[in-house]
Amino acid sequence: MRRLELCAAAVVALILTANAPAMAQERCRLASAEPGAHLTGLDRHGYPLTANGTAMRLVDLRVADIVAADALIARARPAYRVLAESQPDRWGRLPVQAILDDGRPLAEVLIDAGLATVDPGTGAMLCAPELLEREARARAQQRGIWADDDNRPLSARDTDRLAAREGEHVLVEGRVVSVGERARATYLDFSRRWRGGFTVIIPEEIWRDLLERGIDADYLSDRRIRVRGVMLDWRGPAIELAIAAFIENLETGSSP
Repeated sequence: MRRLELCAAAVVALILTANAPAMAQERCRLASAEPGAHLTGLDRHGYPLTANGTAMRLVDLRVADIVAADALIARARPAYRVLAESQPDRWGRLPVQAILDDGRPLAEVLIDAGLATVDPGTGAMLCAPELLEREARARAQQRGIWADDDNRPLSARDTDRLAAREGEHVLVEGRVVSVGERARATYLDFSRRWRGGFTVIIPEEIWRDLLERGIDADYLSDRRIRVRGVMLDWRGPAIELAIAAFIENLETGSSP
């Protein structure tokens, strides 16, 4: 089962990154390092702290075990660099990537240890989509937060449990029953009930991105997938897809 999950994650990562536009690579270009630019820890919300007090957020991930991650960062004091082409988010936080002294990206270390989950935050893409495969490995080996059943992926059929997680960032797995393409969004339904079943809402621009990569209604229909995002209440439990990479194929097989 673990091997199947890791293979599926690798397949979908290949699908969603093989044709990544050059513009995406440009958005992830790092600015020149500033002298003494080091992270000193995390605040209570999981955002990086620095000696000069600059507001920042870590690219590609959401810290889940803040206490353990804070201790690691305070001990390692990794250097950081800001994404060159990015602007602060609406809270004034700059997107940064951090590197430990031994050359390992902080994101990989936190994901591998099960201290963080993959999440672009307010970004429109992942700079390191390969983190999804690393997260799958940490989850399969039940490292860090993944040792707790409450943090592991939820079943799309368990609507009561899904509804109880409203407002939380969760992973959900299930089989797509139907795909409804509309002008402004596409809807993946995991139940034949119009109201009360779990739904994934795919905004128009993300659906276009998926279509360009060969992932259409025929491909998704009756397929087992994993999605992630903040649980909403929309005619039942729902997640609005933030980026195309957050649809993960849980079945083996060739790329579309």
